[in-house]
Amino acid sequence: MEIRMTATKLDTFTQLSDFDKAGKRIASGIVGYEKLMQSASIAALQHIEKHGNSNVLEPLYRATLAWRNKRMSNAWVVWVVSYSWFIFNPRNLKGQTLSKAKEEGFHSLWVKSKGKEMNIDGAKSEAWYEAKPEAKEAEPVQAAVKIAAIQKMINKLLADGMLHDTDGKPINLGKLRTEFRAMIETLEVPHKPVMTTEKPKATKTKAKAKVEAKAPKAKPPVSVAPTVVAA
Repeated sequence: MEIRMTATKLDTFTQLSDFDKAGKRIASGIVGYEKLMQSASIAALQHIEKHGNSNVLEPLYRATLAWRNKRMSNAWVVWVVSYSWFIFNPRNLKGQTLSKAKEEGFHSLWVKSKGKEMNIDGAKSEAWYEAKPEAKEAEPVQAAVKIAAIQKMINKLLADGMLHDTDGKPINLGKLRTEFRAMIETLEVPHKPVMTTEKPKATKTKAKAKVEAKAPKAKPPVSVAPTVVAA
């Protein structure tokens, strides 16, 4: 079902300055910025498909960086990637490196993929703010880093007197150490079961083999000639 563009008509956007103006209004969070972003983004994809100039997408992306709601920013990125020939963050930058690139490297973050095509009709059929970002897989964490973070948190609670015992009074260090030792004893490392497709071979125990060796072999049956009775 196609979404009606009530905020701004698509033919309003004809040059880069039009997208710059829309980006500033969207960044300011005006009432109805969601629909304005929808119209401007579809117009940008159409412009890029026709002229190949991805600069018109940059002011819209910049606008998302001004939003406090990062879920909305991620939803817009997912929506654009879904219906365009762009891929986002191809080098898989993270942390401060990604943050710096967001501010400075638009064209290094948004890259055209040869294996993708524009899907303008698909973009018109879904509101960008309803797109659902994919759940990120949990990444491994260094044990020392995690333990240090927990230690810092516990020390802060102790210093502020916010860590209490069962009697409601601040817990002493000795009792706290006892609690941690008990907790450590309960830690478990999951083990994956070893699967095998081979059937176990039947084996005889030494005792069973010895008994079978001593057992007398069965003698063959003796045939008896029939007795002839005289008539």
